[in-house]
Amino acid sequence: MNLLRIFSRYLTLKIHNGMGYELHITRKDNWFDEDGSLQISIDEWCQLLSDDKEMRLDGFAEAIASNGETVRVECKGLSVWTKYSGNWQEGNYAWFDYSNGSLVCNNPDYEIINKILDVA
Repeated sequence: MNLLRIFSRYLTLKIHNGMGYELHITRKDNWFDEDGSLQISIDEWCQLLSDDKEMRLDGFAEAIASNGETVRVECKGLSVWTKYSGNWQEGNYAWFDYSNGSLVCNNPDYEIINKILDVA
């Protein structure tokens, strides 16, 4: 796994070996640092969500697996960018996950990356 700095001090890219990547919005020098004083609080995240009419706090995500079963993930800060042009296409959504004091997006395309930069 490689960790690269991109765009700004607050946005990091984590590349998984051939499996995809994550972008993290964080105040920490490294997204995995455990310094609690630099965390984005869930209250800060929820305030940003209430101020941004393009974002919606869902608290869960659901998808249909290849075997036809529904997979559901619940997380207090899990949100979706409602204006993403790729929503509904092949089951895709622009999910923003609140995790360990940072915000995380998995495998974002250029459109989502631009929204991440707006949020950061």
